[in-house]
Amino acid sequence: MQRKYGKIVGWGKYAPERVLTNAEIETFVDTTDEWITRRTGIKQRHIAADHETTSSMAIEASRRALAMAGMTPADLDLIVLGSTTEDYFCPAASSLVQAGLGAPGTPAFVVNTGCTAFVYALATGYQFIHSGAYRNVLVIGSELLSRALDWNDRATCVLFGDGAGAVIIQATDEPCGLHGFNLGSEGEDGDAIVFGNPVPGWNVPREGYPNKTGAILMNGQKVFRFASKVLGQASAAALADAGLSMADIDVIVPHQ
Repeated sequence: MQRKYGKIVGWGKYAPERVLTNAEIETFVDTTDEWITRRTGIKQRHIAADHETTSSMAIEASRRALAMAGMTPADLDLIVLGSTTEDYFCPAASSLVQAGLGAPGTPAFVVNTGCTAFVYALATGYQFIHSGAYRNVLVIGSELLSRALDWNDRATCVLFGDGAGAVIIQATDEPCGLHGFNLGSEGEDGDAIVFGNPVPGWNVPREGYPNKTGAILMNGQKVFRFASKVLGQASAAALADAGLSMADIDVIVPHQ
């Protein structure tokens, strides 16, 4: 197989209609708009309706990406979905997206790496292009985190919302696309943010956390210290991989 470059030829997004502002959160949690904005930069977040799911949001974002690219689901060679909040343990949300789009037979799988899921999915999808294995790859990030929250926990309920984004990567001989990336994992600190007890019999570390079941549990200070350290390190490594410097960068879009 001939190695290829990959360029983004279409993108789409979906955000639920319902918007929850900081002012509304003030009415049921001991916090303020000023406190939330100063510490997070967040003013509002979108909240999924009862009928919406991770897969339904992913499908809508994907349809918009396909429309921009002038493509149909039949043109897709692979679907990669990055998500931590799948509709079910089985079937995979990626399979539901494949069926919802009308792309029978197209391989599809989920990458579940928490906040980094879309970056992992993008890097993975790009490798299938770069190796020459596939020509058109749909990469999606979709999360429905509002249903994973304890809305009485001000440390977490102000941070998360719902939505989806999708891109289509297409093989090309033109030198372009994903110039560099850096992936990593710190399983030793896996207890810093835990998504409840999803399977009976699983034991989730509870020391230092409120005694809740099912909701997102987070050691905010630990997460902040880790993120502050690795964001710069990972960015520098990605730049080095691409053969670029900060002077070459026009826009930075970090994780919240």
